[in-house]
Amino acid sequence: MIRLFGPLSIEDGARRLGPGDFGGTRPKQVLEILLAARGHRVPTDRLAELVWAAEPPRNAAGSLQTFVSVLRRHLVTDRDRARELVVTEHEAYRFANDLVEVDLDRFDGLLERSSREPTKQARRSLEQALALVRGEVLEDEPYALWAHDLRGSYQGRVLGAHLDAADAALAELDFDAALGHSEAAGALDRFSERAHRTAMLAL
Repeated sequence: MIRLFGPLSIEDGARRLGPGDFGGTRPKQVLEILLAARGHRVPTDRLAELVWAAEPPRNAAGSLQTFVSVLRRHLVTDRDRARELVVTEHEAYRFANDLVEVDLDRFDGLLERSSREPTKQARRSLEQALALVRGEVLEDEPYALWAHDLRGSYQGRVLGAHLDAADAALAELDFDAALGHSEAAGALDRFSERAHRTAMLAL
């Protein structure tokens, strides 16, 4: 499981990797950018722009090659597997999200499933999704614009999941759970009228 909620981490059986285990700040950022692309290719020029903002080095492509090489060595011990995960394409790189489980993909899948389920099952799916949330997305990259955009997107999704879970709990007359979810939503957006209204109903 690759976790982007909270600081970047990878759980592979008994092996655990945290933000400091990818060979340095730049290789870690390359990994995070590729993961944020959700399986789509990231052109080298775009990757350089994201890593260095407005001031890429003269040989940005060569530096990125080095970062990817370092990243692969730290990611997994099997070199072939590393190349399967961090894919080199023509003037681009891509992370093979389909070969791993990523918490954001799991979260999205559970939210989508909940929208098609009856209340009891939907509530279970929503709570399973919320159990994946361990903090802000990529909170170890508080200033990077690319992380900020992804983080903002999931703040809204987590807020919506809490509100939907609160409504489902209310429907089942589980007022304590409804209050808990509505208060969590209110903590994310203190101006959310829906969160305040649901909390009053739960009370």
